[in-house]
Amino acid sequence: MNVCQSLICFFFLTLQDGNIGLINAEIIESTGTEGGNITVRCSFTFSGRRRIFCKDQCKEGDILIDTEEDTAQRGRYSIKCIEGGFPVSKIILYVSIRNLTQSDSGRYRCGLVRDSFSSSYQEIEIRVTDDLPLVLGVCVPVVVVVAVLAAVLLFFYKKRTKHSDDSNQRGNTDITRTEIDLYENCLHSPPARESLLQSLDPASRDPDYSTLLDTTTMMMSARVGA
Repeated sequence: MNVCQSLICFFFLTLQDGNIGLINAEIIESTGTEGGNITVRCSFTFSGRRRIFCKDQCKEGDILIDTEEDTAQRGRYSIKCIEGGFPVSKIILYVSIRNLTQSDSGRYRCGLVRDSFSSSYQEIEIRVTDDLPLVLGVCVPVVVVVAVLAAVLLFFYKKRTKHSDDSNQRGNTDITRTEIDLYENCLHSPPARESLLQSLDPASRDPDYSTLLDTTTMMMSARVGA
């Protein structure tokens, strides 16, 4: 009974990760930048004797790493295997590429090769972009935010300056109006008007002016009579 249950469990889990000689239908997509590093995680249900990291169809010449060790490195490529406990657990393969170039873009596979059962493979799609799109993707939003903030600050600055100018203009107008009112009040005030007329009357400026004027008039009349 236990054997049957184990076989059924094994068959079900095998279908889940595509161990019946089929590649997992799910494609892992990962993007890296030129000159950087990238690591992709592949998971499987059962372990295998060999761990493989390869390009395209894993044909001859496409094998990047083929090892029975838990960790291995070949040039810019590396692989690391982490196994779980018995009887059923996930097996994790980490495959990495250092110093990415544009030519590293393409389809890859990570896999476990088994002697007694079918091998399992997981497809990977790697895209490598240059630094310029990354810089633009970071800088453009920052520039937009800075521009918006600058526009808002400029708007409030102009509004505050206009308010200050209007206040000063109203203040100057009030002062001028006050001066005009004072002048008109002084001009139309009876005491002020009489004082002004008196200041303009020559007789009011010299007390002897009237006497001198009368004497001069009498002398001129006497001479004419003679």
